[in-house]
Amino acid sequence: MTTRASMWAALVLHVGVTAARAQEPSPSPPPSRPITPLKVQVVLSKYQGDQKIASLPYTLTCSANDRNSAKLRMGVELPVSVFQPKEGGTSFQYKNVGTAIDCRATTVEGGRFRLELDVEHSSIYSTVDEKARRSASPEGPPALGVTDTSLANIPMFRSFKSTFVPIVRDGQTAQYTVATDPVIGEVVKIDVTVTVLK
Repeated sequence: MTTRASMWAALVLHVGVTAARAQEPSPSPPPSRPITPLKVQVVLSKYQGDQKIASLPYTLTCSANDRNSAKLRMGVELPVSVFQPKEGGTSFQYKNVGTAIDCRATTVEGGRFRLELDVEHSSIYSTVDEKARRSASPEGPPALGVTDTSLANIPMFRSFKSTFVPIVRDGQTAQYTVATDPVIGEVVKIDVTVTVLK
């Protein structure tokens, strides 16, 4: 009897504790951050020494606190001839040349925005264009790499890729990446501007 009474007492106690826990309020989830539409402008600037020779602006809309990232793709499929020794002829392969930008944004304290940016840019490099540039501007920086005339008619591709996480305020422009081309000494800079869309 004592054992059976103890078992019943333990069962009643277990049921009571379980019921009490079931009545306890569950912790509320953290408040979700409001989605804020942003205009993000990314400018790729190219310099020879102190002279700006190109400025490539790209603008995309990115919603802060959205799970999805904004993507921008701009380019062209460039045909590249490939000699086929077995067939005795030439075929073409295509290479994408242009710019790809991925952006994700979240809000942080102080009314600022944390951007996650992936920027990839590719272009064609020509020794003929390089010689023409140097003839027009002999005081420019010397070329550091390809000078073989046998490569003059062979397309070469320059690529630039950067992943960075700037934190900026509404209306702020900041420069976050500077890179130097090891072949011709050209400098690439990336400027980012964020504007809240009303």
